[in-house]
Amino acid sequence: MKNVLFILLITTYITGCTGAYTFNSSARAGDTVAITLDTQQANISRSDVSVIIIDSNSIIHTIPANDPKIRALVNTYPDPLSKIIVGTETNQNIDGSETIWGNTLTLSTNYDKEWFQTILFLDLPSTLATGPAQMVVKDQNNTNISLPSIEILSGTGSQNTFDEKSLGPVPDAQILALERGAYYNISFSGSTVPHAIEINMTHNPDVDNGGAGRAYVVNPRGDIKNINWSDDGANLKVILMPTRN
Repeated sequence: MKNVLFILLITTYITGCTGAYTFNSSARAGDTVAITLDTQQANISRSDVSVIIIDSNSIIHTIPANDPKIRALVNTYPDPLSKIIVGTETNQNIDGSETIWGNTLTLSTNYDKEWFQTILFLDLPSTLATGPAQMVVKDQNNTNISLPSIEILSGTGSQNTFDEKSLGPVPDAQILALERGAYYNISFSGSTVPHAIEINMTHNPDVDNGGAGRAYVVNPRGDIKNINWSDDGANLKVILMPTRN
């Protein structure tokens, strides 16, 4: 979708680690900035995140969870055909040190090959003093998940409306649609790695059977495993197999 190209542009600056600076590293009070929060594998949402900003006058500005200044919390993923993924999976440095960078990303996700970066879009308070400011981003457990700094420039900032070329400003509802919905993450452990895994689960009836919602199974890395699944409204069957060997 053209409307979400602003998300894609930011992926160029993702390093796989919690950002030490916002994007951009300087802004006016009232501007919109992006903050990388590392890979947040826990079920974290915009309503869980709060931000504290200490400006150059040592004034503390608190932005609580669900504040309108917290615009969106989204995950960005590398292109499956990117050199870092292909280079890491084939153990070759295509145009640099892709295998090293890929191994760094794998370490940052605790050996999970679902590589992504969680990004917070934030409208800065309009009352921030000019000069360096320190930020603290906290999760639902009041744990610090990012400690970026930013230089507050003189002048009056404005909220970014993420204009699209032909349609103009993107509605906030469309930006929020990029956030994750409610989900469950299923993982496996064991000393033996099987060639295939079959999972059979039961759940509350879906909307077509007198309940609410519908099941949907997502495969984050289609280049390394296949997922086939079916659901009859109360029973979910999933089969996982590798894509090669």
